[in-house]
Amino acid sequence: MKYKGSKDTESTKQLVSERVKYKLDPFRDISNVIDYNFSDRVYYGRINKNYNSMYVNEETLSGINNSMNPHSAPRCVNFVADALHAFLRKMDQAKLMGRIDSDSFFNNLRVHKAYENPQELYVSFVNEYLSSFNNLVNKEKINNFKDWMAGLIDWNTKNGSNFPLTFSGFQKSKRSNIFTSGMAISFSSESADDDSMKEKMFLNDKQLEFYLSAAKQYGFNVHQNAPWIIVADINSPAMSLYTKKYDLSTENEIFLNNFSLCYERDIDLLKKLLQHNWKLYISKNKKITLLDTKCNKTKVSNIYINNNININNIYYIINYINIRNTEEYGRYSKPELDRIIKKAIFFEKKLDKSKSISYINEQFRVLSVKRPGTLNDKINITRRKNDISDN
Repeated sequence: MKYKGSKDTESTKQLVSERVKYKLDPFRDISNVIDYNFSDRVYYGRINKNYNSMYVNEETLSGINNSMNPHSAPRCVNFVADALHAFLRKMDQAKLMGRIDSDSFFNNLRVHKAYENPQELYVSFVNEYLSSFNNLVNKEKINNFKDWMAGLIDWNTKNGSNFPLTFSGFQKSKRSNIFTSGMAISFSSESADDDSMKEKMFLNDKQLEFYLSAAKQYGFNVHQNAPWIIVADINSPAMSLYTKKYDLSTENEIFLNNFSLCYERDIDLLKKLLQHNWKLYISKNKKITLLDTKCNKTKVSNIYINNNININNIYYIINYINIRNTEEYGRYSKPELDRIIKKAIFFEKKLDKSKSISYINEQFRVLSVKRPGTLNDKINITRRKNDISDN
């Protein structure tokens, strides 16, 4: 085996070396094999050009005919489904003409996975996360919802950006994935961890080159780290043949018509999740029992938790701002956060909640553009290096 990287590789140094070898060798100079683990590409179909998190509108999804489970047909974005069916017909024709060997992986392509609902993934993750908090929180400090929230905000700040509480933060994190875009299709359920398996099943397959060429012909890129996954290239002239059917001619039009912005749902979704998990907490902790043993006497006092959650929007806006700051690596200082909070409250009172949320999102969107590891960040680093060299 030429490629030996896997989760079982004991040495970190060896694993990195093997991963680099896999990235550099097998797909050299093949234009439609893309590393979707590199920089901003990891967010493909989950953020727009302005770095706003987004999610696909489900009414634009179409069913996929070629599936492992015909009783639960996977879906993808309508123009992607059209291109996919054309691509699969091409593969079937090649098979009938004897261009694909019977023992080839590409002889009988079946869709194992496509669109995943990001809101369902988000709700599941946050509920599990808040359940952990409910089990860990110091119950003696919780007498009402605001106490519970204060504890949660502190705990979440310590945990950091890897534990997003907002829908926007979730879509811009490793907790989500490329399948939530509705533009990725997988022909296998194999793990992407084992490079030797990829070599055996795909890289050594004589029909790999034909597969890559056919994918490009119909507007698909191939995921470098998982070559059984194809991803719609919305800037491909080949894919434009399928987008024009839906009056879509540019990337901006695709995102504007087929996707919605996460931040517009952030507070409503988060509010429901917080209140749901607060109710779960008080259902198990209706009262706190305090023992007073002064004067050689034991006095039992039961303090019943105030379960009122009738709290105004401003309270949620303030907490939302603090949560978004944690998701952006805590890059705003307290005075800067106070400034954002003051202005957000002004917009909420003088205009409405949506204007306030839009303002808040813009403050954190500009941080996302400069987020470490993004393409913009890498470009700026290169520019600074060049400036230093020039001087």
